[in-house]
Amino acid sequence: MRLACVWLGLVVAVVACEEKPNTNALTEAGAETACDRLCLYREECGVLQDYEVCLDTCIGNVVGWASSDAFNAYTSCVYRLDCEEFEEDCEMSIGILEVHQRWLTECRAALGMCEGYTAESCEFGGTFGDFSVVAFVAPSIITQMTACLAEVDCAARAACLQPIIDEYGFGL
Repeated sequence: MRLACVWLGLVVAVVACEEKPNTNALTEAGAETACDRLCLYREECGVLQDYEVCLDTCIGNVVGWASSDAFNAYTSCVYRLDCEEFEEDCEMSIGILEVHQRWLTECRAALGMCEGYTAESCEFGGTFGDFSVVAFVAPSIITQMTACLAEVDCAARAACLQPIIDEYGFGL
């Protein structure tokens, strides 16, 4: 009987865990750890005036939408830099996943012809050379957004995308 209860409890726990979506986006605790590395580098190299302001701003900018894997790779790379090196040198440590590349390709095709959008809108604020800000967005969020591109027209695509944009705080 005891074994059956343990087994049932394990099954319930597994089912409960599967129902909870995992966006792989940074949590507050994860963001604090990653932002600490970034702000320590900036403080040690004399790039910023106030560590606490850097930390608070960084956390506020990435919690909930930035990919934990991508942002941690970036901040770990930055933290290892010498002060003479540039943060931008770490952007290539991230790489654009297939899901991000699919978003860029489909978004440019689907929204590039819509009023109020340009192909650059799909970059979420821009590129730095060959690097795209899109690489920082958690893959599950990109997947949600990519699904919106299948809507029948520009108005329907925008209506589908807007709640996602509002929820995560970045724009097209």
